Amino acid sequence: MRRFIEFYDGDDESYLEVSCETLNDGENEELFKLLKEKEFKFESIDSDSLRAVKRGKYEEILKVIEELKQNDFKW
Repeated sequence: MRRFIEFYDGDDESYLEVSCETLNDGENEELFKLLKEKEFKFESIDSDSLRAVKRGKYEEILKVIEELKQNDFKW
């Protein structure tokens, strides 16, 4: 399961938190690479789950949300 957890738009900075749970073999590595390329910071990584946050400008975060939707992330 690939989920958007929270999106916050502040005056100076926005952030997006995502969670990936009950991952299949190899899926964790794939998602780690995808999120790392998009400059997410990882809060937790387990054998079948991970949680990460991206901080940046509002427009940048919206672009990342659209890209992640193409990779089956949902609200």
